[in-house]
Amino acid sequence: MDEKTEIKLHELEQTRKEFWNIARESAELIFKYITENNYKNIFEIGTSNGYSTIWLAMAAKQTGGHITSFEFWEKRIVLAEANLEYCSLREYVDIIQGSALDSLKKIDKTTPLDFVLIDANKKEYIKYFELLHPMLKPGGMFVADNVISHKKSVQEFLDAAENHPDYKTYYVEYDGGLLVGEKIK
Repeated sequence: MDEKTEIKLHELEQTRKEFWNIARESAELIFKYITENNYKNIFEIGTSNGYSTIWLAMAAKQTGGHITSFEFWEKRIVLAEANLEYCSLREYVDIIQGSALDSLKKIDKTTPLDFVLIDANKKEYIKYFELLHPMLKPGGMFVADNVISHKKSVQEFLDAAENHPDYKTYYVEYDGGLLVGEKIK
């Protein structure tokens, strides 16, 4: 990582609570998953100010991949785009404004997904999972943030993912907790 990007990430880490960003250790783990598995087609549900998006874009730069990120709030998109531009990573990311659920229902579902980061409206996790599952290719992976800290809000999603025969799931107890799902078939 170049010094400019490191400075920007450190700056964004200071605004973590305001923008509900993932923890750095979670971001580093996600970066590792993407680069080690050579994932290219990446979705992010919840762009916020672009902190996790920068990590995804750094990974996509290494794998020759691309990110499609979904964010409801225009003000956050403006911040994310500026942060990505500052880090010279803007070309790796398309940000779609609006409801992630509405957007996911409208997108082209013919290109299989390699990786999905879910970190948005907790009550909608189950719906994101239902829409994204058919798109995620075998060998692909999803990571959902805040599954321990917001367990009550995401319980239906946790039950569906943990009991789905196509996934091997496990928890990573960083910060608010991650659920990792590896699609096995």
